[in-house]
Amino acid sequence: MHSQSFTVLPEMAGTRLDSALPQYVTELSRSQAQKLIENGHVLLNGEKPRKFGVRLEVGDILSVQVPTPEPMGVPAEALPLDVIYEDKQVLVINKQAGLSVHPAGGAKTGTLVNAVLAHCPKIAEWGDP
Repeated sequence: MHSQSFTVLPEMAGTRLDSALPQYVTELSRSQAQKLIENGHVLLNGEKPRKFGVRLEVGDILSVQVPTPEPMGVPAEALPLDVIYEDKQVLVINKQAGLSVHPAGGAKTGTLVNAVLAHCPKIAEWGDP
């Protein structure tokens, strides 16, 4: 978890708290900012705001605690893939209708990402998990 504090400048006055947070903490989306506010990770002038739509005033102090994201841990699954073309850098797949692209909500397995991780295990080493 990392903490940051900001003083509201004139150009941010009148902005909703949930809209302003992503401008101060650029890795946040507005919905992530709303969750942080709801979970008590944001203080406005030392107090928990009653709602995330509160309008900011010049000189307000925002304190934000951003939790460290949990690793995704997407499992590889040997699912059938319709591979159109493949070389060292490119994988072209004819994705079947109805197949979810990535784990989300209740679908943690059985997705295209799970299948690609099984087909090309080294892809998990590239970029941000």
